[in-house]
Amino acid sequence: MQNLTEGENMALGASAAFVEAVILQPTIYWKNAAQQGLPFTMNPSILYRGLGAALCNEMGQMAVQFGTTSWVQKLVVGDTKKELSTGEELSCALLGGLLAAPVAQLPEVTMIQQQRFGGTLIGTPIRIVKEYGIANGLFRGMTAIAIRDSIYVGCLLGVTPIVQNHLHRKYEVNMSAAGFTASCFAGLIAGVVTCPADAMSTVMKGDLQQAQYKGFIDTFNQRAAGGLNVLFGGAMWRAVNIIGTIAIANECRVRFAPVMFPSKF
Repeated sequence: MQNLTEGENMALGASAAFVEAVILQPTIYWKNAAQQGLPFTMNPSILYRGLGAALCNEMGQMAVQFGTTSWVQKLVVGDTKKELSTGEELSCALLGGLLAAPVAQLPEVTMIQQQRFGGTLIGTPIRIVKEYGIANGLFRGMTAIAIRDSIYVGCLLGVTPIVQNHLHRKYEVNMSAAGFTASCFAGLIAGVVTCPADAMSTVMKGDLQQAQYKGFIDTFNQRAAGGLNVLFGGAMWRAVNIIGTIAIANECRVRFAPVMFPSKF
C-alpha cells in the first residue's frame, strides 16, 4: 500500500469491495436478522434487498479505509521507502479504521431500515431525517461503529498482511495460501471481538424510535444482561462474512494493484 497514492489505494479498496459485497450480501442479511431476532430466509428478493446501500457502504467504506490507512502509514514513514514495523503497521490500520468509521454510518442505517421496512435508497434516509432527525436518526449508533471499524481494519490491513508476510518469509508458504490462512485467522478474531459493537450498532439502527434501546450505555447493559447469546448475537454469520471479506479483499488487493497501477510495480 505504501507505494500507491491515497487516491490509488481508495480505487483499489473500492474495486475489492465491489467483488466481496456482491458475493457476501446474504451473510450480511443473516447476521442482521440473527441480531434483531428476525426469521432465517433463503429468499433472494429479501437477501439482496438493500444491495444498493450495501454496495455504497462497502465500496465507500473500504475505499476510505484503504485511503486513511495509507495516509497514516505515510505520516509514519514520510517519503522514505522504509518498511513499517509490525507494531507500526497494526497501529496505522487501527487508526485508519477509526478515521474511516463515519463513512459507514449513512449507508448502514439506510440498509438496516430498508431490510426491516422496505423503501428506496434515496427515500429511506430522507424519511429517517424527517422522523428522527440527524443525531438520533442518521448518526444513531456511531460510537459502536467507531469501535467496530477500528478493530476490523486493524485485522484487515494490519493483522492479515503481517501474518501473510510472516508465513511467506519464514515458512516459505506461497502467497495465496498464506493470504488465505492469514485471512481466516484475522477474520475470526475480528468477527468475534467486534461482534458486540456491531450488534449494538445494528439493533440501535433497527430501533430508531428507541422503543427498546436508548443510548450506547443502555444498549450495552441490556445486551450484556441477556448473556453471551445476546451480546454475541450473529457472531457466526459475522465471522463467516468477515473471513470472506478479508480473504476476498486481500486477494483483490494483491492481484488488482499491479493490473490497475502497473507503473508502480
